[in-house]
Amino acid sequence: DYLEIDNLDNNKIDYFNLNTNIFKETDSLYLLISGNKKNLGEIIDCSNNFSKIVGYHKNELIEKNINILIPEIFQKKHNLILLEQSQKDKMNFFEKLTNKNEYKPNSIEKEIYCVTKTKFLMPITIKIYPAKTGENQVFYVVNISFTNINEPKNLKFCVLTDKNFLIKSFTANCLENLKLQ
Repeated sequence: DYLEIDNLDNNKIDYFNLNTNIFKETDSLYLLISGNKKNLGEIIDCSNNFSKIVGYHKNELIEKNINILIPEIFQKKHNLILLEQSQKDKMNFFEKLTNKNEYKPNSIEKEIYCVTKTKFLMPITIKIYPAKTGENQVFYVVNISFTNINEPKNLKFCVLTDKNFLIKSFTANCLENLKLQ
């Protein structure tokens, strides 16, 4: 399940001056991703549970680019989207600061595939919130949930190929469901 951000410890979260330590006190699956130009897309922190599910030790993900978890064929497009979105979010933070408006983050929710350490695809649902620390560090809070892809109602499998149709990655359940070895 998602971290219920608006109800964490029954307090409203101030995304304009977010203390990232609040995430360490939860069992939620999360990533914190840098939104700063210097290290855009770098994983700042993640939950131990998330790192275990994708097969990494937490220290193998920290300070790595988020592309380590994104299928290769989507990485260039993702980098462009992240750059554009970070610029928009910085403008929103600046506007809030100059106009003294209340800042409410616009979240983005998507169903995507991430790549595990063993290079299998894993379907996840992400909900992304732009945030800023009191030191003006812009970052993204990514809440993650997993679907059991082997449940009959969710039965999904995916194979990613390159332009020559050479298989680059696939979901772990492909072998069983397609009766392959």
